[in-house]
Amino acid sequence: METNKNNEIAFLEKLLATEYIMNLKIKNFHRNVEGESFYGLHTFFEQMYTLSATNIDEIAERIRKLWAYTKGSYKEYLTLTIIEECSHSHNGNANSMLKELIADREKMLPFMNEVFDSMSQSTQNLLTDMIAQYEKDVWMMKAMIK
Repeated sequence: METNKNNEIAFLEKLLATEYIMNLKIKNFHRNVEGESFYGLHTFFEQMYTLSATNIDEIAERIRKLWAYTKGSYKEYLTLTIIEECSHSHNGNANSMLKELIADREKMLPFMNEVFDSMSQSTQNLLTDMIAQYEKDVWMMKAMIK
C-alpha cells in the first residue's frame, strides 16, 4: 500500500511541476500576445492562468493530504515537468502561442489518463476535473487557429 501512495505522490509532484511551468508559460503569452485577436486572447490567457493557479493549489493540497511535502522552486520543477518551458515570446504571434499550448495540453492529457486507474479516489476526482478542463482548452484553441 505504501508503494501506491509513493507512486501517487511522485505522479502528483510531476503534475504540480508541469502545471507551474504551464502557468508561467501562459502568463508570458498573456503579456506578449499581439495582433487582431489581442483582446480575446489576452482575456483567454488570463482565464487559463487563473484556472491553472487553482489547479496548482489543488494539486499541492492533495500532496499535503498524503502527508508529503511539495517542492518549492522552479529549479526543482524544471527537473520534474513533462513539458518544455517557454524561453521566448513567439514575437507576439498568437497562432504560434496557441499551437504550443495545444501541444502541451495534448502531452498532459495522456500523462493523466495513463495513471488514472491507479490513483486514489480523491486524486481521480482532481484528475477528472483537470482532464475535462484540458480537453475543453484544446478544443477551444484548435477552433481559434482553424
